[in-house]
Amino acid sequence: MKRFIAYLLITLALVGCGCPEPAQAATNAQSITFLLSQVRNSSGALAGGKVYAYAAGTSTPKTIWLNRSKSTVAANPYTLDSNGTAQLYGDGLYRFVIKTAAGVTVYDRDNVSIKDAIDPLEADVATYGTLSAAVATIGSVTPTTLKYATDQSVTTLTVTDNIHLVGVNGASISFSGTLTIDGPVTNLKTAGAGALVLNGAVNGEPKFRHGGATSGISYAEPDWWDVDGVQDQIQWEAAVAALNIGGVLRSRTKEYIIDDEISVNRSIIIEHYGTIKIKDNSAAGTSSAHTMVEISADNVTFSGGKVDGNMANQSWVWSSVANYGVSTSGKNTIVKDVEIYGVTGNGCGPVTGGDYSTWQNVTSHGNGKKGLHSAAVAGTRIIGGRYYDNEHDSGIGLHQGAYNTTVTGAIAYNNTTYGIHTGESFDIPGANIGNITISGCKVYDNAITNILVARFWDTGGTDEAAVDNRTIITGNHLYYTSQPATDVARYNIEIYNAKGTVIANNILGRGGVLNYNGINTDIHSNQFYADYTNTNPYQIRLSGLAVGGSHASHLITYGTKIRNNVFELSNVTNGIYASETLATEIRNNTFRVITGGTYEIRVNDATSIANTIIDQPSGRVRLGATTYTTGYITSRDVAVGAPASTPAQVGYEYLNSSTGKWYKATCTTSSACWAILN
Repeated sequence: MKRFIAYLLITLALVGCGCPEPAQAATNAQSITFLLSQVRNSSGALAGGKVYAYAAGTSTPKTIWLNRSKSTVAANPYTLDSNGTAQLYGDGLYRFVIKTAAGVTVYDRDNVSIKDAIDPLEADVATYGTLSAAVATIGSVTPTTLKYATDQSVTTLTVTDNIHLVGVNGASISFSGTLTIDGPVTNLKTAGAGALVLNGAVNGEPKFRHGGATSGISYAEPDWWDVDGVQDQIQWEAAVAALNIGGVLRSRTKEYIIDDEISVNRSIIIEHYGTIKIKDNSAAGTSSAHTMVEISADNVTFSGGKVDGNMANQSWVWSSVANYGVSTSGKNTIVKDVEIYGVTGNGCGPVTGGDYSTWQNVTSHGNGKKGLHSAAVAGTRIIGGRYYDNEHDSGIGLHQGAYNTTVTGAIAYNNTTYGIHTGESFDIPGANIGNITISGCKVYDNAITNILVARFWDTGGTDEAAVDNRTIITGNHLYYTSQPATDVARYNIEIYNAKGTVIANNILGRGGVLNYNGINTDIHSNQFYADYTNTNPYQIRLSGLAVGGSHASHLITYGTKIRNNVFELSNVTNGIYASETLATEIRNNTFRVITGGTYEIRVNDATSIANTIIDQPSGRVRLGATTYTTGYITSRDVAVGAPASTPAQVGYEYLNSSTGKWYKATCTTSSACWAILN
């Protein structure tokens, strides 16, 4: 009561003189309550541990006491008792470091507030005239909530940690020198070319200064700077620049209009909640290398929010630019949970230098070119996400040297060319493309084909290294919801000039596999569901025909293995078709013909017949001009006709499945040319 009466008398005296309210002293220390609970490490109570008390953000010792009245100073460091506890008192902001008796750091906590229990006063900058005057008058002791409802301007100012700054009605603080705010701040909006140092809480959240740093902050919002709604990339880059020791940049749930790229050149975490949108008819978009958000630093995480390319309101077209909504040229970056759309060029992707990037649950749609485009980078991981309705290209394109890349669990549909495209576009060479895995994806209804694997083959047609793609396509669901016109082939997977492709354990609906000039392709353990009501020519087609008339010497599809697949066919003319092939093996496939169709297996030309092994349950098999419908067509080396017919080539072998007798063709003049081997 005496304390209250004294405070009331002082207040009345001040009112009488018309002076601003003075600071109220914090005469007592406060208990450091977390030390009253048992401090523990992995071994139990930290008996004999050492408590070091420093000024916040420093390694400078700060006083702690053994009593509330501050009459007895405690040792610093202070030794915990046998229970790992201590009864200590403090006043202000501290950094506490707790170590074992052996000197091993267990905890390091900064900006811990130990405040006097007196309720803070409230004050208005208008009472003092200026923010600088208010801070000077209040001083560095009295807990005060200081509000400002009009824009403030300072040169250099330090707001001490006893003051809680609160902006009202969107008021901002401009500064030309250094603005340092040691205490908490709410609704902060700043402007000016000076330096901003925040050491307290921002909007109620603690923001810790990194150990050893003498300047910079570890949390920032673009809206702390003066956002004009037209050039908001300036405010984003100011926030990035302020995080010169790393940290978190967080946007608000609002629209940010940019007229140039946002450059992220620091290793930070971006928590994006709003929409970054390029303004109408932006001149920046005419650059062929323009990116809305360009991440050039290593170890950046960009998550959440939207990136709007505003394509409908731009004056350029996709064919003249190679722009990106979000690009990464730094290593070990993560882009996740972002929606990207309407970009004139590519929605997103790693560009040169952007090795080992991760794209997780990204949605990229309605862009002028690809949903995601990978340049000559290694180690890209695409996890989940949706890539659809991209207007002039594929959902996901892995090109120009993409290597050691995985696509897992992505959904790609309704793109104007391909769902997922690995390799190059036929005659465009690319260095070191390959070791790509596509697994667990759902890819459907893309205009040309769902998955394209294509490599360039040199003009001489002899350099296999040029086509060494080594793509694995496994565990995917690939399909078309509609069917093509009568006798028009359509494929879920197309292979052009690629070596070492593995297609395994996929489910393919209304579209098969095309293998043009592929080397060592392995197609096994897939399920083909071809429920056509009109006729369709193929489910698997092997062909050495050149693509588009280029490199006519490349009439080879070599080493294809088709095994252990299941086919359910309606109105399919050829389940498996081979032409201009070498070293082909077709074994242990199961065909269930629902209706229609002509052949389950057809090997068309003499060269292919002479170089094909067929080990297959009975079915309609056509070799050249001859069709077989009973028994097995099996060979140790090559498939052959029935012994009752004239052999097509010396050396053909045939197993009569009824008698178990092997025959070999010794000539080609009559059926007598078949000689029994056993």
